[in-house]
Amino acid sequence: MECPPRQESIAARQALLEKHEPISGPAFLTTYVELAEKASRHNELMHTLMALVLTGQALHRTRIQIGAQQQDARIHGMIFQKSGTGKGPAFVFAKETAERAGMEMSSDTSCTTAGLIGTVGKDGDATLGPAYSQDIVGFQEASTLFHTAGQQHSSDLINIINQITDVGGNISKRLGTGWLRYRSHSSLMGTTYPPDSRSEYIGTGFLPRMGVAYKPVGRGFYWDVWDWLGDNLNASISDESHALERVSATLAAIHLKSDAGWAFKYVDREEHKQTRIEASKLMHEFDESVAASSEPFISRLAMYNIKFAMASAAWSLRDEVRREDWKLARSLTIPMWGSVLKFISHYDVSVMNRDQQMMYEWISDQIREGQNHVTQRDVFRRFRGIPSDKRRKYLQDLVEQGALVQRREINEKGGRPSIQFMRPHSLE
Repeated sequence: MECPPRQESIAARQALLEKHEPISGPAFLTTYVELAEKASRHNELMHTLMALVLTGQALHRTRIQIGAQQQDARIHGMIFQKSGTGKGPAFVFAKETAERAGMEMSSDTSCTTAGLIGTVGKDGDATLGPAYSQDIVGFQEASTLFHTAGQQHSSDLINIINQITDVGGNISKRLGTGWLRYRSHSSLMGTTYPPDSRSEYIGTGFLPRMGVAYKPVGRGFYWDVWDWLGDNLNASISDESHALERVSATLAAIHLKSDAGWAFKYVDREEHKQTRIEASKLMHEFDESVAASSEPFISRLAMYNIKFAMASAAWSLRDEVRREDWKLARSLTIPMWGSVLKFISHYDVSVMNRDQQMMYEWISDQIREGQNHVTQRDVFRRFRGIPSDKRRKYLQDLVEQGALVQRREINEKGGRPSIQFMRPHSLE
C-alpha cells in the first residue's frame, strides 16, 4: 500500500505551470540559493542540500537501474550547525517552496516510531503517520534522534528511518495490536546542532544514508549576521515573488514528468569516475581514523553523485544525463563529502586520542549532571597525569573543533580570570 498521488496537488502543479515558466538548468539551483540567502545568511551548502531534497522528492517515482538493482531518486538531508546560524529560516523557506510546488512537508514530526509511521488500534484499524502521507518528513529540531541514543525506542526509530530511506521505502513494523505495513515515498530532512553521540549512528547506517551538510561556525559569523540583520531592516523579497514562483514551477514540472513515467539515459559516465578520484584525494587529507569512520558513507556518496547528476538533467527537463550534469554533480558532491569528513573529525569522539576523549567525556558528564560549566582548573586537577602542555592543547583543539566553548570570567577581586568550558548546547 502506498499513498496515491493527490489530485489536488496535481491540479495545483498544473495551475502553477500555466502562470509561471520553470527556470531551466543550473540557474534553478543558483536562483534557489540566492533567494534562500535572503532568509538565512551565509548558508549556501545548507540551501543547496535542501534544494536537492526537494528535487529528489519531485523525482521520487523515477527509478535508476544499476545492474540487477534499482535505486529511487529520493535524496535525504541532515544539517548540523550551531544554534542561531539560520537553520530555522532555511527550513521554513524550503517548506514554503515545496508547498507552492504541491508537495506536503511536515515540520514538527515526532521523533518516535508511532509519531513517524503511525499506530494500530485495539480494533486493528491503522492510523498512518507522516511517513505515509507527507512528501517530505521534516524534523525542524532533530536533536531527539541523537539525544536518545542507546534507548530502545531510539533503536526502533533508527530501524524505521532506515526502512524509509531504503529503496522502495517498505515499512514493516509489528506493534502490540498488529502489523503496520506500507510503502513510504517520503524524503527525510532534518536540522539540528551537532549531537553528543555520532559513532553509533554511523554504524547503524543512519547518517550514511543522508546527505550531510555541516559547517563549522566561528564568532565572526554571528557578528556578520548582526550587521546583515540591521542592513536588511524594512527589506523583503516580495519583489522576488515571480522568481519564487518560477523555482516552485520547476519542481512542479519535474514532479509531473516523474509521475508520468520518466526514465533517464546516462552518458559521459567517465565523469562519475573523476568525482571518485577527487573524493579519494580529499579523504587522504584527513587522519586515518577519520577516513576509517567515513567508509560507510562512500557507496552512498557515489549514489548521491548519480542522483545529483540526474537532478541537474531534470532541472533542464532533459532525459539524458550529460557531461555538464556530471560536472555540476561533482561541484555538489565534493563539498558535501568534505562536510562529512569535517563533521567526523570535529565531533566523532572515536577519532580523538584516548586522553582527549576521556577529558571530553568527563567535561560532558559534569555538564549533564547540572553544572553550567567546568573550569580549566577543574580539568587540570582531574587529569594531573597528563602533561600540562598536552592538557592545554587538548582543550584548545576541542574549542577549535566546536565541541566545547571557552569563556573567561573576570575575577571581581582582581585576580586572574577564570577560564571556563561548556558544551555549545548549554549556552541555549
